[in-house]
Amino acid sequence: MENLYLKIAETIGRNEALFTAAGVPVPQTVDIYLGQPSAPDQFEFALPAVFVDYSADYEAGLLYVYLHVLQDFGYDTESFSPNSADGLSYFRFLTVLKRCLKGVKTPPVFGAFKLYQETPVQTNFFYYHQLTLRCTLCSDIYPEETKYTDTEFAKNIAGGRLKETL
Repeated sequence: MENLYLKIAETIGRNEALFTAAGVPVPQTVDIYLGQPSAPDQFEFALPAVFVDYSADYEAGLLYVYLHVLQDFGYDTESFSPNSADGLSYFRFLTVLKRCLKGVKTPPVFGAFKLYQETPVQTNFFYYHQLTLRCTLCSDIYPEETKYTDTEFAKNIAGGRLKETL
């Protein structure tokens, strides 16, 4: 999952020109989702922000990547507002983000991303969108007999925290 997260962050960063060309702000924060939209006072981040989470269905061979996309509306979007066109940049931002991540893959484990679902979410602090991307997942990268017992790369844990192993 580490490579997948890094690929998402790198792809967003590499496509800054797409956001600029569409007249929308470039994402300022890409991070792992830890509930930031529900408790923003416990985290440090700048908007727009993209928080990455996932779930894996190893039996079906599918990976779902959830992007929690937070933006500052900045302008009114009412139909009678003189700034409503500027307010609609909220949707242009989502479109650009979807375009730059479409087809991203990290072989041999993950196939190409396809947009699966888009859901508005409301917390006490934010109204935002969750984009769900789906891709195939190859869970056969280890022989069956070592899939759950290969701990060669496991880190020592002391008191609930990773400790130095060098």
